[in-house]
Amino acid sequence: MKRPSLSNKLPPSPRRGHTLIMAVIVLTLSTAILTTAVRSTLTRYKSAARFEVRTQADCLAESALGIAISRCKSNPDYPGGEWTVDVPGHGQAHVLLTVTRSTPDRHRALAAVLLPRDAPVTAQVRVERNHTWAAPMPSASE
Repeated sequence: MKRPSLSNKLPPSPRRGHTLIMAVIVLTLSTAILTTAVRSTLTRYKSAARFEVRTQADCLAESALGIAISRCKSNPDYPGGEWTVDVPGHGQAHVLLTVTRSTPDRHRALAAVLLPRDAPVTAQVRVERNHTWAAPMPSASE
């Protein structure tokens, strides 16, 4: 086997290793950009999911206020109620409706909704809505 002579060897290049350094820099930057994009996407996804849960809770609270107004028309002494409602994709919601008379001629309803009901407090959405309306005055014949 023929051995190469020292005269055939190339002198060491001053740029030796630059390609490796550039590749490491490009990979590091690409990883940082990809990580930022993934985090941003996950944050937006969580925000959208939270918004959906909050919207569901808002709808339940508004529905409870509608129930209060409707029931108070037929029974002025309606005290409110408590329900568990199945919300598809989000578990069960706990709805608490309290109806009081703020004055003899005014009703006040407070609807509180917890969604999902059995989730840890940090993962729950709590919505409260209240509404005040004029109560029908009892007639003189009553």
